[in-house]
Amino acid sequence: MPDWSYQTVFKPILFRMPVATARKLSLGVMGMLGRSPIGPFVIDFMGHMKPDVRLRESVNGIEYTSPTGLGANIDIDAAATSALARFGFGFIEIGPVTLEPGAGSIKRDDASESITLPFPTPNPGASEVARRLRRHGKVRVRIAVQLQVTAVDSAESATSQITEMTREFDDLADEFSIDIHAKWPDSTWVDFLARVRAMLSERFRLWLVLSASLDPAEATRRAELAQSHGFGVWIDGAISETNGSQLGRPAKPLALALVQVLRERFGELAICASGGIHEPADALEFRRAGANLIVIDTGLVFSGPGLPKRVNAAIVHLKENTSRGESSKMEDIRLGAQSWFWLALMGLSMLIGGLMAFAIAVTRVVLPYDEHFVGYSREAFSNINSRLIAFMAHDRVTLAGTMVTIGVMYCGLAFFGVRKGVHWASVSIQTSAFIGFLSFFLFLGFGYFDPFHAFVSAILFQFLVLGFHCRLGPPLPLPAPELHNTARWRRALWGQLLFVAQAAAFIVAGSVISYVGITSVFVPEDLHFMETTARDIGASNPRVLSLIAHDRASFGGMLISSGIVFLTSALWGFRRGARWFWWTTLIAGLAGYCPAIGVHFAVGYENLWHLAPAFIGLAMFLTGSALAYDFCCREDPELAMEWTQRTD
Repeated sequence: MPDWSYQTVFKPILFRMPVATARKLSLGVMGMLGRSPIGPFVIDFMGHMKPDVRLRESVNGIEYTSPTGLGANIDIDAAATSALARFGFGFIEIGPVTLEPGAGSIKRDDASESITLPFPTPNPGASEVARRLRRHGKVRVRIAVQLQVTAVDSAESATSQITEMTREFDDLADEFSIDIHAKWPDSTWVDFLARVRAMLSERFRLWLVLSASLDPAEATRRAELAQSHGFGVWIDGAISETNGSQLGRPAKPLALALVQVLRERFGELAICASGGIHEPADALEFRRAGANLIVIDTGLVFSGPGLPKRVNAAIVHLKENTSRGESSKMEDIRLGAQSWFWLALMGLSMLIGGLMAFAIAVTRVVLPYDEHFVGYSREAFSNINSRLIAFMAHDRVTLAGTMVTIGVMYCGLAFFGVRKGVHWASVSIQTSAFIGFLSFFLFLGFGYFDPFHAFVSAILFQFLVLGFHCRLGPPLPLPAPELHNTARWRRALWGQLLFVAQAAAFIVAGSVISYVGITSVFVPEDLHFMETTARDIGASNPRVLSLIAHDRASFGGMLISSGIVFLTSALWGFRRGARWFWWTTLIAGLAGYCPAIGVHFAVGYENLWHLAPAFIGLAMFLTGSALAYDFCCREDPELAMEWTQRTD
């Protein structure tokens, strides 16, 4: 559920359901996806959320792939851990877990963007949570388990309960956070912390959970004891209530203030903090206050699953702009060793080839080797059917427009993306091109081996191989990412949704057209336009059908290829300030739509049912572009000023 689908479609639906039903449905679906054979690939493809290497951070000798983690109270019973591990987190906290199952209901307050949980937190118990966590196998992030202690009569009873719970997670957890609501004197706290530290080996990182609403003096006292026994402090962004706690926006000021107090008092204390992190700006505030690690919990519910990716982008941007004496200039390497050059050359070749194909399609239509294959001159085609040349022109103009579209996308992605170290742009081009080259083998279905097509494909394939083999450019600073959940951001998500839907439609349409091309060749509207039947055309010369099928299947293959490059670009490249992305997609899209629609009217093929998909697609494309314009292209002085203040 990326943000473009969560904010626009799924969140309104889920928020109308009972809380328990919505949680079970969303986490259950993600869990099944994460555990399925292709699920991890689907998640990575949809989100491209793997943390940037620049996010790696060492906290007291332990390295995290990202300082952003998922907090407890979200995946309480480890239903979707393997899926959530691919959302860009550096660690995931499971729980809170109690020794025995906990009952009760979770409440959500949409107005305050908060969640209220009873104490103990509803969960199936340590043994069952461990069993469910084990189903996910090895995940690629650190796993922390929050142990909620309910027996606080003495240090001995609390330690005994922790002993039983940790035994369940001995082979599963990397870290434990201890959530214990006890009002003990210092001597009891010392006894308890010493017992827990002695019981658990050094391979486990230990955290003591402190509620954001805890008195600062008491929190400082506990933090000092925790640090002296090798514990870090986990600031739980919760406001304690009579029989539970409230997490979310209301807890942010308290949690932020507590982080500041502890950082000023303890220079080397490891601090992990949560508390209403619903926007990237919230995460940066906690980092500036002194938190080593930041935790998203309720933000995943109210802002969407793309929040960790947005937070990571903000942290990377902040690091880039606060580093002194570091440069990301292009290394002095020869042009032929740079990936972008070969990928751009492939795109330029496609662009030129598309323009040449367009010129031919609007003039003589068929080439000499087409005539040689069929055994007819161009003039003889009209003897088969008076509208056959017009129909073939319609096919070939549409194919040429699609080639131009692909060429523009490849050139834009290569020059503005790959050249600047944007990894997703390289993957987008390579995936699309590889599928496009595979579509050449559709000739096995329609029986016409086009020698010129084969020659061009062989040349362009070498460009693809060289682009794959050569070096990606060094990562350069990207435009400042959005820090808040603004109306502009929400509006742009609708635009992104339309871009994704349009690209998916291209892939489906291309698959259908390719299938029709190698089977029946025509759709009913085609035959109605030419006022004939496929049998009549085939009876005059069977090779004419093969020639037409070649055009149709080739167009279908190119449409799939363009759909893939549009889809991957919309999924991975949609971000604030990406002006080049917006203009590249606009020019490429219009280069495909205008010839495809215009040629139908030029040749008199004006069947509205046949043209409806193109008009709907164009409307989706233009609407999506309009909705995304402010987010991608318009300058934001207030955001620029905020970033300037954060980097000073």
